[in-house]
Order: sequence, then C-alpha cells, then structure tokens
Amino acid sequence: AAFDAFDAVQPAPPADRPSRTLPDGGYAIMRSDWSRDADQVIFDVGPLGCPFSSGHGHADLLSVQCTFRGRPYVVDPGTFKYTGDPAGCRAHFRSSAAHSTVEVDGVGQAAPEGPFSWRSRPGARLVSWHHGDALDVAEGEHRGYEELPGGVVHRRKIVLVKGGFCAVVDDLVGSGEHRLDVRFQLAPMPLTIGGDGWATAGEADGPRLFVRAFSTTPIEVNLAEGAADPHRGWVSGDYGRLTPAPMLTYTLTTALPARLITLLLPSETLETPPPVSAIEADGALR
Repeated sequence: AAFDAFDAVQPAPPADRPSRTLPDGGYAIMRSDWSRDADQVIFDVGPLGCPFSSGHGHADLLSVQCTFRGRPYVVDPGTFKYTGDPAGCRAHFRSSAAHSTVEVDGVGQAAPEGPFSWRSRPGARLVSWHHGDALDVAEGEHRGYEELPGGVVHRRKIVLVKGGFCAVVDDLVGSGEHRLDVRFQLAPMPLTIGGDGWATAGEADGPRLFVRAFSTTPIEVNLAEGAADPHRGWVSGDYGRLTPAPMLTYTLTTALPARLITLLLPSETLETPPPVSAIEADGALR
C-alpha cells in the first residue's frame, strides 16, 4: 500500500519562494524559479565546518557556486580524498585557493593543523538579504584576514538579476598595500580569455558564460587547468576522482580599501560579450 501511495504522488514544485536563507547551514540560496533551467547562486555565509568539529570543513568563506539556465558553471571543487595523498591534494582541496572566493597576500582564510583540524575557525555572516521576483541581493563578510597587517576584512555582495546576469562585488576593507587573488573555479568546459579582458566559458556552438572583472587598479588575469605546482584548476565530483577544470584568477596589488566587481553574463545567443564598463564615483566603482 505504501508503494502504491508513493507512486500516486504527482510531482509539483514547492509552494515557497525558490530563494531563501539556510541559517543553520550558513547559506544564502538565490534562485530564479523551480524549473530545471533556472538560474541559481549558492553563497557561503556560514562557519568553517560544523559546530562540533571542523574536520570536514573547508576554508571557503564567502565562496559562490553559480548555475545559469540550468547549467553549472562556477562549482565547488569537491574533496578528492582524505588519505593516501602524497601529492598534497588533500591540503589543496580544503584551502581557500581551491574555492571561488578571495585570497589575500597568498594566505588562506584559515591555516590547517593536520588533515582534519584547523588552527583557527573563522566564520562568515550574512549582513543583508533581499529576495524578490526579479532580483536577489545578499551581502556577507568574514574576518579571517583580520590578523594580517592593516586588519583586512572581506565583504562580498552578490546581485542576481533573474534571467539576466550575476554581479559579484568584493570589498576589501583595511589599510596598507595587499595582493588580492579573486578566483572562480569552473566546471570542466572550454574557457578562453580574450584580449578585451572577457573570459568565455562553454562550447563555441552552445550556451556560454562571459566573465569579466572591473577595478580602478590594473588587473592581471590568469587561467589554470590541471596545474600541479601549485595545484590549480581541479575538481573532484566523486571521492578519489580528479578532473582538470579551468580556474579563472584575477590578481591585483593595491592599497586598501579596494573594490573589485566581477560580472557573470550567461547567454544562449550572443557570440561576443556586449560592451560593458564600470563607473567610478567618489573613488570607488559603481
């Protein structure tokens, strides 16, 4: 009888809005609708690991995962495996450098202490949250870099225009000059960087994602895929499985405070990105 009752259930989308926060897990979910071809951004605004043990936690504060038109583009790199790892992949996959977030001065948000613990456990928090039919906005911050000279604080705002584009606004607050590495780990797919600063992800004859960063300071753009020293451009969709995938890194050295805006523009029809420029007002990008 239970099987018959289950088989009789008709699938239907949830009645609640598709965008929501998950405060216990520490995530803000921005989603256009419940369809299979929806846009979705997962924003990590929680602690490093669970409250009881950080053994499985990664230093991925304020990282993002982005799906556009139902296709995953910016993804979580995964775990690979826990032991039997002479190449050091365990350390890489749990580091800030493996995730789609910001690294400051080549230092991760937290320093590991053995394969299943951390010397410190910084956490992110959700500062503001708005969700609507056409637009979702979430802002978070973390203080994992506050012990660096100048007391660096990372604040990130995500703007999802549903059916349109996503903007990632990174503000680094503090003082002094610092190196900033803003990374986006993509799923396995072709990725090219044009002379105009736009990166294009996806097959030439299919839907694609255009990515470009804007700053008042010159930006160095790098692409890594399957690199070994240091590890860059890897994803692990299953335990013990390693797959090369493009990692896009924007690097700049600048005095703080500083702002970098990254535009992620999906398209099923455009072969080249449209002309886009950032506006500088009062010394900051708008």
